Amino acid sequence: MSETVQSALPNCQTAQLGGTPDDARDFHVAPLPNGRGTPCNMDTAAQRATFSRWRDPSRPLFVRFDLSVFETPLSALCDQPRLGGCDLETVMQWLELLGQQEVSAIMLTGLNPNRPGMGVVKVGQRLMVTALLAFIYARLGFGIENPGRQTSKEYVLT
Repeated sequence: MSETVQSALPNCQTAQLGGTPDDARDFHVAPLPNGRGTPCNMDTAAQRATFSRWRDPSRPLFVRFDLSVFETPLSALCDQPRLGGCDLETVMQWLELLGQQEVSAIMLTGLNPNRPGMGVVKVGQRLMVTALLAFIYARLGFGIENPGRQTSKEYVLT
């Protein structure tokens, strides 16, 4: 299916969060290991700077977001559980950055509805939607300073 999207977006750049790398020219965040593509660099700040140098704003951007981008306790919900990966806050930082770009298409993958128990699929969907909020807010122009930090409105006087 991603090939169909890419053919509709000639000369596009693909940023891939999780999943198996298809093309070494794509930008990979925590890919599943298969011996090809850009190795996973868990230094998020350095990798975000590399993304800024890689990104050509004159070309369309296609984002592939796979549930396997998450660390093991979370990615066990997908078809290809993996060792390592990103926590929810790191994925949200990436999606916030991507939401600040002109994104032509975004594809969500990684849920396997054939696995027993619809509860697993529902939890995986909630996890993706939670992470996608950073992308949506960034597209709407609302920056997220630090998703893990409380704002002054959240403090409770005792």
